[in-house]
Amino acid sequence: GQNIASDIKKNGIDSLDLKFFNLAFSDVYLNDTNRLNTEQIQKNVRYLTDSLREVQMAEQLKQFLPNKTEGAIFFEKLKLNDSVKFTPSGLAYKITREGKGPKPNINDAVNAHYEGKLLNGKIFDSSYQRGQPTNFPLNRVIPGWTEGLQLIGVGGEIMLYLPYELAYGVNGSMPKIEPYSTLIF
Repeated sequence: GQNIASDIKKNGIDSLDLKFFNLAFSDVYLNDTNRLNTEQIQKNVRYLTDSLREVQMAEQLKQFLPNKTEGAIFFEKLKLNDSVKFTPSGLAYKITREGKGPKPNINDAVNAHYEGKLLNGKIFDSSYQRGQPTNFPLNRVIPGWTEGLQLIGVGGEIMLYLPYELAYGVNGSMPKIEPYSTLIF
């Protein structure tokens, strides 16, 4: 009983109708007739799962709201910079060196040197530090990279400013990238 109660609390269930819990537990444990059919059980479990997810998302938003706010302020300031362009998706970019070769498409693989930074300047990943560029298919990376790298040709260089929606989104890529993080490459 202690283990079951502990698991329930760990899963974020903070209120429970013990009368119905005891009935359901007894039905299953004693191989008695279930009071709910499989469809009703699945519907209730879906509702509970969705409700818990909503609570977790609200808690996460509250905890990481500063990242979202900081990103919005950052992009408002970027709009004042004439050398930075924006795409309809919200991607901001600045081409620092035009490429001489063809531009890749979504189905191409590219070879690129990059450095990924958070808004506070902390580097979370760098091919420069590893001493060699990275090869990857454009359709297998975060959306901001997929879109941004199609804007320059071979040999080009670009600064990408990714809102969280085009980076790792509401989940982030913990522990290095928190939820709602704006990224710079």
